[in-house]
Amino acid sequence: MDDGARLPYLGGEVTLRLYHAPRNRTDFDPETMELSMGLVQGATEHLLKERVKNWFKQQAEGLFAQRLDLYATRLGVQYSSFSLSNADTRWGSCTVQRVIRLNWKLMHFSLPLIDYVVAHELAHILEMNHSPRFWAHVGRIYPQYDEAKNLLRRRAQELTPLFN
Repeated sequence: MDDGARLPYLGGEVTLRLYHAPRNRTDFDPETMELSMGLVQGATEHLLKERVKNWFKQQAEGLFAQRLDLYATRLGVQYSSFSLSNADTRWGSCTVQRVIRLNWKLMHFSLPLIDYVVAHELAHILEMNHSPRFWAHVGRIYPQYDEAKNLLRRRAQELTPLFN
């Protein structure tokens, strides 16, 4: 990753700005969509990638909690907890204990695609399958789910792996 690198973020892009600093520091300016990272002398590429990944995860925690609460209220369900996942092939999961896991890499996609995954996982609280009843629950709170499901599949294939 170099200064000026463009990273996919919420369906758009953030520009990575790197500079030397006496201590590691991260700042995000939503106006300019710039993610500034102050790096100490000798900082490695691995450290930089970890810091960028941690920033994405921090953003994901706040946004996902907000979206889960919004859609849980709309669906009339409660989840017990949620955590971030790093799965290669799954965007989310829901256990019978109502524990939801959402992949932090969803932060690369637009909010409607994130909302689709959130609605999908919350609907599993009512139906732990993909039956017509399950999809009816999803459709009740996210009517355009079919379009979002297909778009997510396409976007996922286009996404270059930034973090392995």
